[in-house]
Amino acid sequence: MFFYRNEEDQAIIIAGQKNCPKKLLSEFSDKRNSMDFSPFLFSEKNSYFYSNSSIKESESTPFDKYLGIYQTRVILPIITVNTSKISILLLSKKEFKHSQYFKIIIENIQAQLKSSFSRILYQEQLINQAEQLEESIKKRVEDYQKMNRELIGQIHHAKNEIMKLNEHLNLYRSIVEKQKDIILRINKEGSILYHNPAFQKLGFLGGKDKNNLLCYFGDGDFPGIDQVNKEFEEGIQQINCKIQVQLETLVWFSFFFTPIKNKRGLIIEIQVSGRNFNLSKSLEIKLISPNDK
Repeated sequence: MFFYRNEEDQAIIIAGQKNCPKKLLSEFSDKRNSMDFSPFLFSEKNSYFYSNSSIKESESTPFDKYLGIYQTRVILPIITVNTSKISILLLSKKEFKHSQYFKIIIENIQAQLKSSFSRILYQEQLINQAEQLEESIKKRVEDYQKMNRELIGQIHHAKNEIMKLNEHLNLYRSIVEKQKDIILRINKEGSILYHNPAFQKLGFLGGKDKNNLLCYFGDGDFPGIDQVNKEFEEGIQQINCKIQVQLETLVWFSFFFTPIKNKRGLIIEIQVSGRNFNLSKSLEIKLISPNDK
């Protein structure tokens, strides 16, 4: 019969109860009574009891009351795992001689049982590890699925935002490109980064560096690109200048310069819009100098 004890609650479990005397089973059903058997069932070393032999290793045990009909009783500790112990009780109605040969046979059986239980426990350990790994993988799969769902949601949201942005860009582009006024973006040195179709339609004529807005400027009150940058850095949000530019003839334009800043507040580009006000300027000049032809 195999006996199993959990050290935490000290309960003793019997495997193979059909071979155990009923009176002994009734004793083990009472936890308080079963405690009396623990020192004998779960000893640190092998124990041999011979009822009728003149050679006895113990004169009296709790088994005598229930197992007296068995001439030979052997208790073998099999294995200890964490807080649990397993032992085996071998019973025989025959008395085996108390010899070294008998003990060798018993110890050989004990060694085989220990090996078998070790393999079983190792397999159980592997199974537990596999179950834990399976749970871990399952949890990771669930986490990845959740991340995928969130990512898909973010992608859909980003697509919607891009669609809205494209709509705004198309609207802005349609407005800008249909404007009769010129609209440009320049860098801090004056190089043209973008211009709308009106810039080309008006036939601006410039110097050698036609990619720089400054080469198109003639007379007027433009303070210079360095001064414009300085004023923007000092907090000016818009600068208005009246400048002559060369088309087929010299034409006056009113230019508005507006800074474009990044998230850190640094000026990265300048937005420029220009409107032809040559007619009103001509009238202004005539009013100032009525005698000039």
